[in-house]
Amino acid sequence: MKKDDKITIERVWAMPNKNTFKIKPIYDLINRYFDSPSVSKTCDPFVNLSPFADRCILTNDIDPDIPASSHIDAYDFLRGIDDEYCDLVVAHGGWHVDTIVTVGIKKYLEKRYLES
Repeated sequence: MKKDDKITIERVWAMPNKNTFKIKPIYDLINRYFDSPSVSKTCDPFVNLSPFADRCILTNDIDPDIPASSHIDAYDFLRGIDDEYCDLVVAHGGWHVDTIVTVGIKKYLEKRYLES
């Protein structure tokens, strides 16, 4: 996008999805940025199952079961990247308290089951 480009805002409805980028209008919007010639290094602090994961130079997800280049808190991940390193940071959600509790309980129960 160039400095003088006009921004057009459209209102569209799409089926919600816990994986943000599987929502077609959002996927299309972000894909335009990935296709921009000015974007060569992209980082994703909440990669989860992003369809753009393979196009990112650095990925992070706090869940160790998700394929990512690191598994740390997103804030720490972003603080560890030099200011000028990434052309685009794809920040699309993250972990809400209920998600953290759900994943934590799941991991705890799996561990207890494997130990018994």
